[in-house]
Amino acid sequence: MKTESKVTPFEGIASSIRKWQEIRDLINKQEVQSYVYTFWETCGYCEAFQDQSQPSNRGCQSCPLFCPVDDEEFSTQFFCAYNPIICSSLAHYALTAADGRSWDKALVATDTLLAKMRKDLYSYAVSEFTRGTKVRIHPDVKGQAKYLRGGVTNDHVGTVISTESADRMFVNFPGKFPYWHADPAEMQRAEEPTKLSLRPDFSAKTMTKDEMALLNREMWMDWIGNPDTREDADKENWPRWKKNGGDIDSNQFSELCFPCTYALHHQEECYDGMFRYCPLDYPGYKACYNASDCFNGLFVEWERLKNYHEWSRAKEIARQIGSLALRDQIGPPEEENPKPIFYHQGQKFRHEDGDRYVLTLVEVEDGQERVALVCYVDEEGLEDGDTWNDPIAVGDASQITEEEMVEIMDDGWQDNFTPMAPDEV
Repeated sequence: MKTESKVTPFEGIASSIRKWQEIRDLINKQEVQSYVYTFWETCGYCEAFQDQSQPSNRGCQSCPLFCPVDDEEFSTQFFCAYNPIICSSLAHYALTAADGRSWDKALVATDTLLAKMRKDLYSYAVSEFTRGTKVRIHPDVKGQAKYLRGGVTNDHVGTVISTESADRMFVNFPGKFPYWHADPAEMQRAEEPTKLSLRPDFSAKTMTKDEMALLNREMWMDWIGNPDTREDADKENWPRWKKNGGDIDSNQFSELCFPCTYALHHQEECYDGMFRYCPLDYPGYKACYNASDCFNGLFVEWERLKNYHEWSRAKEIARQIGSLALRDQIGPPEEENPKPIFYHQGQKFRHEDGDRYVLTLVEVEDGQERVALVCYVDEEGLEDGDTWNDPIAVGDASQITEEEMVEIMDDGWQDNFTPMAPDEV
């Protein structure tokens, strides 16, 4: 079954264009680095189009780049294929050419790839950025945009006038530019947060997970959109707190944080492993306050940047916290009963010194039980009668358990012996 992606086709293509534009700039400067190592494993197309449940080939057949290049110079290649050994890939060729410092070849291949991506983007950009859509510069665009910014930052919100082509659209930024040139691949929708209407019985204890997510987003988006952001503009300045004339009692919410408060009402102990109960899906399990390292977390990073007046980067972190998705499971994962490990007749083991041994199950004279022996195997692969242990009764089964193996060998046998594969010599 296909794993659903959280990335839309437009977002995936735009992300890839931004990445390959960065690659092109590096190639054009002839900057020496490991291009394949740095760039190959990250791809917006993969996230948007391909089946992530198939890690071996990523389901390339559903990707728009999995098609022959319509150019005589690269006619034997596909635009991209995750496994370049099976299918020749223009994307992989461009990176390997850059690694080999064949700059001209790498540049031609990259331009051909970008032209295809731009063609793919346009069909989605027309519907993504219809006239009247609110947009802003994508947070990934940290330096100069394709067209001159003219004072427009990532936090300014404009209105789409028209999308002219795959690399140009016009945006009206009130008070700045009525017809600002923009690259669709560098823009994103600027959705206004919906203000949640509170239930009459709303409180910290009755707050649902969906209500928590909406309030969390609303508060962080309000901080981002504050035109007068100052050092004292903190979470406590949010207009919806009752002390600021709003409708929510801040005294009910731990750390003035809706996810933290929700977590506190869904676990037995307050701070022991609290991040496990956070309902937000933090990237790389990097919570706001990491339980193992309280100085390593998104919220801590936001506070640090804010205190140093690094507003642009602080807003990037705030936007990330306000846009986090909900986790499917809250709390520590359920422990699974481990499957028992069995060792069968003839199982071979290699000792750390290189000697080999084989498990032998021998019937005793009365035929009612078996005893286990671990016998030494000589260079020709034959048992020579030298055993590791005295006979130990193991019943009449043709296999023994891990616990019985410990009894036979001793507690530390796993440190000295390695099970061998059946065809291993």
